[in-house]
Amino acid sequence: MIWKECVTPSLVVLMWMVFRTDSIFVLKEYEIQCDPPADCDYIVSIHQDPSARNLFLATRNSVLKLDENLVLKLDRRTDEGSYNGTNVLLALRDTDFILCKSDPNGICELREVVHLNLVDDVDSRTYVVPPGGQSRPVGWIDQGPLDGEDTLNIAVTSGGTRGGTIPLLSTRRLPKGDLSPIPEFLDFLVDDYSVPASYFKSGPCLEVDIEPFYGFSVGSYRYLLKRHSATQKGEYTGVKIVQLCRGNASYRSYIELPLECGNDLAEGNGESQVLVNSAAHLVNDYLYVSFTRNTGTESVGSNVCSYSITWINERFMERRRECLEARTKTTELSWFGYDRCPSKPLPSSKFDYSRLGEDDSCYDLGVAQPLGGTKPIQQAPMGILTQPEVITSILVVKSPGDETTTYILGEGTGYIHMLDEYGSHESVPIDVGHQILSVGGLILHPEGDRFYASSQRKIVLISLAKPTTTAPSTTPSTTTTPAIGSGANSSLLNAMLGVTVIVGCIVLAVSISWSRVSDYILQL
Repeated sequence: MIWKECVTPSLVVLMWMVFRTDSIFVLKEYEIQCDPPADCDYIVSIHQDPSARNLFLATRNSVLKLDENLVLKLDRRTDEGSYNGTNVLLALRDTDFILCKSDPNGICELREVVHLNLVDDVDSRTYVVPPGGQSRPVGWIDQGPLDGEDTLNIAVTSGGTRGGTIPLLSTRRLPKGDLSPIPEFLDFLVDDYSVPASYFKSGPCLEVDIEPFYGFSVGSYRYLLKRHSATQKGEYTGVKIVQLCRGNASYRSYIELPLECGNDLAEGNGESQVLVNSAAHLVNDYLYVSFTRNTGTESVGSNVCSYSITWINERFMERRRECLEARTKTTELSWFGYDRCPSKPLPSSKFDYSRLGEDDSCYDLGVAQPLGGTKPIQQAPMGILTQPEVITSILVVKSPGDETTTYILGEGTGYIHMLDEYGSHESVPIDVGHQILSVGGLILHPEGDRFYASSQRKIVLISLAKPTTTAPSTTPSTTTTPAIGSGANSSLLNAMLGVTVIVGCIVLAVSISWSRVSDYILQL
């Protein structure tokens, strides 16, 4: 009886100590309700309004507004009426947001953030993205070249037609405040790039060449990340980054270069070269990009690299100078026809070379543009972030109150991984079997002490709080021993404590039993 009363509860304590998670706390959850289950809606993208602390979710057929604790505030159907279709993009600003639908119309519309209704005083629908579900566009809003206007930047995979070719990359006017002076909302293109007709006549299908997956703006420039292919098999082989000026309406500043991440897990040939997926996250001046490749018949591996935006700009400047100084023959841009660079250096009377290094410089000449290049912008992989899984989302957070950087990776099986430079590694199931979203899959709360992780069906609020630990005094590296209280060492410590509890119970049980035996002998 003594054994059962003491050891059995101790076993329960031991199991709780070994398997509990000290450093991760799931605070709230919200799951898309399927009614009927056979016609389940799913989340396409998520955006946060930091000032109001609301989350806006675009699903296939609806727009939802949740508060910061994942309580549903509004749910508005968007697939009704003559402009129905599948939502593929949501871009948010202060008082309104853009919602784009791919199937079947290829339109974008303007809605206000309070009640999620269409803005009635303007013609808020126009064709922007390819119809028929051909493309998953990438879009973001930034300050436009004209005073009093924002711009909506949209990149698509393929240029379908809707009364004309829809551009692969376009910048569209988005007036601020009172929209009534602009009766045809988004109809005015500031500028765009479409693939020349000759490309379709003589070249491979466009889909095998370009797939955008991340866009952002920093300082005087806009940037776009895209997967690209060097084959006609529809398999992506690498990543390129595009830079454009945001200070004027011209696309003459277009330049793109390859991004590489060490050996990029691409050793060997054939199947091992295929790029399965890429994800990206910008924080401060650093861009984090993942590269997931096939490493075998049924296996993948992912590397993550960090690139300084300042350093990227320097590489773009060097490539621009190389072409203008006639140190390379062509613009090295396959999809635009390999136009020639100048046959002799462009004189300083036509171009001020000293401006290439200035933050607000913007190339605006009609020669040597658009410009590509084959020399990659290359970095070494961050060893602590190498994973044998498909990475679909990245979030990088400076922990409140200290200098520890936490790296959060979402992956294709529905787990997230939290790692830091001291070796701590925690894995948490968010929605097993359903990948973490690539658009809004990981979002930091405005207070910086928690974040949202989302799959197509569920969004979870997770705390970043960790037990107090003493960081190792050695330089951080991939081989640093984890601090007590994190990862595997935490489980080991808990197990030792649990075993101590059981041993103590055994000693107590034997002691009590011997005491009873002694009493019995004395009674004899």
